[in-house]
Amino acid sequence: MTTALLSFAAVGALLTITPGLDTALVLRSALNGGRRPAFFTATGICLGALTWGALTNLLNPRVGAFYLTVLPQFTPAVDATTGTALIGFGLKLGLSR
Repeated sequence: MTTALLSFAAVGALLTITPGLDTALVLRSALNGGRRPAFFTATGICLGALTWGALTNLLNPRVGAFYLTVLPQFTPAVDATTGTALIGFGLKLGLSR
């Protein structure tokens, strides 16, 4: 049992400190082209991850359900114009892009 645990810990530590593909790509760009290509490579990787995360979040139906359940808590329940104002604000926000 102890040998298996130590082996697992050693492999886990090795995998934790091993750089990933993104790090290898930035290092390759830095070695081949210098600081500027490495900066643009790192920026592209970050923007790609941000885009992927945003699309995953926006296309997830659970996020929409979460907003529909949480949003009414922060809006005043005055009359029907509140819902109309929220729909108008959503349309304005959606069309402004």
